[in-house]
Amino acid sequence: VLDEKSAKHDLPVDFIKSCGTDQVCHSDLELIASFNLKRDNEGIPIFKDGIDNELQLNVIVANNGEDAHEAQLTFTMPESISYVNVITDLYTTARNITCATNESKVFCQLGNPLRKNREAKFVIRLDAKNIDSSMKQLDFHLRVNTTSTEIDESDDFKHLVVKVTVE
Repeated sequence: VLDEKSAKHDLPVDFIKSCGTDQVCHSDLELIASFNLKRDNEGIPIFKDGIDNELQLNVIVANNGEDAHEAQLTFTMPESISYVNVITDLYTTARNITCATNESKVFCQLGNPLRKNREAKFVIRLDAKNIDSSMKQLDFHLRVNTTSTEIDESDDFKHLVVKVTVE
């Protein structure tokens, strides 16, 4: 019979990671996003209510540092917009991008890990048929994050505005 003090033994387990000698991944995610819409004179995308039914959000997430574990994009959208699906770029190095929605939030898994010096390119399709014609603009807030240590968070956020016109 073993007593509980001698039966317990902790062993450290190191996973093989591409994270330098300290085994701490220092990632550097960069978010680039824009809507595939015509723009006004100020460069603001224009959604034509009554003509346009869909928004396409072009996204690139680059990892300019070491591996980014559990890399994710989260974005909020107006309640009148709904998520349709995600289309991955044929040539992206992160092909297994999956997205899920919870009301007006969308969560996209970008890779585990999103490898160093790689990028995920994809398009998020959004249904815009239910936009209220009194709306003047649509606001979208995007953020990328990782469970790895992020070197520079200043390029991890985007606030995108789409002007709404009635046709």
